[in-house]
Amino acid sequence: MAGFDFVDPLGPRYAGAWKGAPTGTPDPSRLRVVSFNIQFARDIEGALESLRQPELAGADILMLQEMDLTGTERVACALGRNFIYYPAALHPATGTPLRPFGVAVLSPWPMADDRKLPLSPLSRRDAARKTAMAATIVVAGRPVRVVNLHLQVGLSVVDFGKQLEEALAGADAAGTPGSPLVVAGDFNSSSGKLLDELASHASRPPRGLTSALPRGVRTQAVGPIPLFQLDHILFAGVELVAAVRGSRIGSDHFPIRADLSFTVPLDQATPAPAPVVLPPLFCGRPIG
Repeated sequence: MAGFDFVDPLGPRYAGAWKGAPTGTPDPSRLRVVSFNIQFARDIEGALESLRQPELAGADILMLQEMDLTGTERVACALGRNFIYYPAALHPATGTPLRPFGVAVLSPWPMADDRKLPLSPLSRRDAARKTAMAATIVVAGRPVRVVNLHLQVGLSVVDFGKQLEEALAGADAAGTPGSPLVVAGDFNSSSGKLLDELASHASRPPRGLTSALPRGVRTQAVGPIPLFQLDHILFAGVELVAAVRGSRIGSDHFPIRADLSFTVPLDQATPAPAPVVLPPLFCGRPIG
């Protein structure tokens, strides 16, 4: 069965604002980031069980992959988060009827300057286009630029570098103590050569990204057998406090978490951009 790719760089775009006080970090010097590929958004309740575990709870920035709109809204409502979501395709593996498949950023904090970053179709093995998205999250008054990506499977080393660079274009000028940068998601880095390319490419100036998890922390499994280190959290302009792999519930991927700390006082941070206006997120019971 064929799918349908959303190739317009402007969208579709979906967003919603949680109507409540921020429920992120109580420590203004700390930043908690969680990334989770929720397999085709099939088991949102299981994924929420995972995200509510103590090692993952309270994320300031939650980056999700393989999401549809319904699943994104359910997570946002359950966790009290604002969200912006960009689908990449109607994926042929999502069932009948086909469902959207894309990336979402959720946060209790204001969001600004979001944009979609379409990735070139470079893999012959992949059934649908992939995309990345970028946004600025204003965490307790500090701007943090984030890039949430899902690269294609089966890429050569050269094409892996090309798609990674397309995603990193969303970093803009971030990556300094005054304007930190966090890049996370499913990199599909399924070989040692791709992990080498990721480490080399991400660390190059001007970004100088560092991986939160050490090499060898396997993040994807089929049944009980761990396979590859596909998922990563990279950072620049902040310091690593701790990083963990969470419980795998509701997906064939493990969620991952990085606790980071800001290195300059708030008055030395880059001025935060004006947040975008998000429509209200309806979390009531369905009609009918």
